[in-house]
Amino acid sequence: MNIDKLVYEFMDVAREDPTMGPSHISLYLTIVFMYQQHDRKMPIEIKARQLMVAAKIKSAGTYYKYLQNLIEKRFISYQPSRSPVTGSLITINEKLD
Repeated sequence: MNIDKLVYEFMDVAREDPTMGPSHISLYLTIVFMYQQHDRKMPIEIKARQLMVAAKIKSAGTYYKYLQNLIEKRFISYQPSRSPVTGSLITINEKLD
């Protein structure tokens, strides 16, 4: 997966989409960074709290709102975890439509 291409494509879409703001960008780039930290293996197992802290998002409601926006726009796929021990699974989608 070409990280540079993903980020450029994402930023092109984000720049043109008036519904996307700094928190969307921060969250997406944090997910990409964590993908790199996890040896570029998909899906990434991440706990919400980890993502919130790294993306500088303080409210759980805000986090889930922006996460849902990224899912709806097909930047990522998300499989929630109901376990306090394991994290949710996130996959970065390569092709942006």
